[in-house]
Amino acid sequence: MTSIGDFAFSGCSGMTSVNIPGRVTSVEGYVFENCSGLTSITIPNGVTSIGDSAFKGCSSLTSITIPDSVTSIKESAFNNTAYYNNESNWQDDVLYIGKHLITAKSTLSGDCVIKNGTLTIANNAFYKCIYLTSITIPDSVTSIGRSAFATCKALTSVVIPDNVTSIGDFVFSDCKKLKFIAEKTKILAYFCIFAY
Repeated sequence: MTSIGDFAFSGCSGMTSVNIPGRVTSVEGYVFENCSGLTSITIPNGVTSIGDSAFKGCSSLTSITIPDSVTSIKESAFNNTAYYNNESNWQDDVLYIGKHLITAKSTLSGDCVIKNGTLTIANNAFYKCIYLTSITIPDSVTSIGRSAFATCKALTSVVIPDNVTSIGDFVFSDCKKLKFIAEKTKILAYFCIFAY
């Protein structure tokens, strides 16, 4: 088994623990959604993708380990988990799990400096952060998810670091004030031209 498919364990409220085999490379959408008894999860090294709402609504899930191998975290993967709902896990209105930036509060305003060491910016991470004016992305980031900055209407400039090798569709969609994108590779230059 290399993939856990959509809705595989969705709503299994009595499930308290999960052991994901090391052979698994993707956890698909809604797999553990609303597994309210699940308290901790360790995603094994080798998993590269976590699907839409994979752990959404796991209201007892306080401990989450995501390996460096993950390069794609889709929309709402960890929304409304106990980890997500614990304000002490948020740093300046941004939620990280390990080296992965999961989401930001829509009230985030002004300049945002993503912390050094971050590898992945999840899909929709800054979606509708309409008061965000600038974003500093560290050199450690390698992937930026689909619609990560969509509808950031006050965003004016972005510098994408050299190490970014993957950038999703519609990253800067509806960023009406965005006038400057510094891109450092030919691939990213292509996406920046056509992203919005």
